[in-house]
Amino acid sequence: MDNTRSRFGFITIAAAFATLLVISYFGYQDWRQYDASLASASDSRQIQVFNGAVLDRLRDAETSQRGFLLTQKLEYLKTYTAALNQLPADMGELEKLVGRQSDQHERVGRLQSLIAVKLAELQKTIELSRSQGSAAALALVKTDQGQRAMDDIRRVSQEIENAENARRLAARSEFRAKAQRVRFVTLTGAFVLAMLVGIGGAALRSADRQLRQLIAQLDDSKRSVEQARDLLKTTLYSIGDGVITTDRGGAVQIMNTVAERLTGYTEQEACGQNVERVFHIVNESTRNTVENPIRRVLQDGQIVGLANHTLLFQGRAGRFPSTTAAHPS
Repeated sequence: MDNTRSRFGFITIAAAFATLLVISYFGYQDWRQYDASLASASDSRQIQVFNGAVLDRLRDAETSQRGFLLTQKLEYLKTYTAALNQLPADMGELEKLVGRQSDQHERVGRLQSLIAVKLAELQKTIELSRSQGSAAALALVKTDQGQRAMDDIRRVSQEIENAENARRLAARSEFRAKAQRVRFVTLTGAFVLAMLVGIGGAALRSADRQLRQLIAQLDDSKRSVEQARDLLKTTLYSIGDGVITTDRGGAVQIMNTVAERLTGYTEQEACGQNVERVFHIVNESTRNTVENPIRRVLQDGQIVGLANHTLLFQGRAGRFPSTTAAHPS
């Protein structure tokens, strides 16, 4: 039962860590998507900025062209030239930002073609003004060719603006949906994680309590065994006959004082020795070793008496007749 609870506790803790990994994985994925959404929104905003800048450069160029045609003042051409010099850089940034957006790339391409038409019209009127005078240039302006080109430019520019507005709204909506999913996953995962940790911790605490109780019971049992062993020793040491106890393998464990005198071994010398060596019995007539009754007790578990005409070989004092009995403890 204790092992089962411990295993259950560790399994739930492992499940909690697995849940944490799942939350982290989904959180990482959502963070990447969130980062991509932010990058997309930033690019969209930059596209709108440069789209507006291109339109502003054209307005500046057209305004400067009109001013020069009406006044013939060269300072207007300085503004015109500055606008034209900045325009390619703005268009380059716009092309770079739209990148692989096929729809916007097509619009930027159309915008670039219309701008080329508009710039050609502006340049032509300036050249006419210088070569033939303002009247010829203004006559060309009155054909509305430049106005139509500018209207087309504004229309395409507005299409680019509208597409980026829609893109930003979609990114914002997607971001909100992802944020909601992140909150759901995080809250659900946190609840499951807390539940698993609580259950696993409770199971481990219960297993720990049972283990402590088992250890206490084992300590009590050990003390009881030691007390019983001490009582047995006291009893055996107080008996007037020689007493030798062995383990199941025949190794001497306890030997009282009478047995020490009979065998010639002290208990300390005999402990761990084979019983046949300590309790060495021979035939009185032949001096041959006879079967040790203790060994038969270990084999058969029955009380056995020592045969007649046997001698117990005493370690340091010679031989003498002895009668004894052996029985299982």
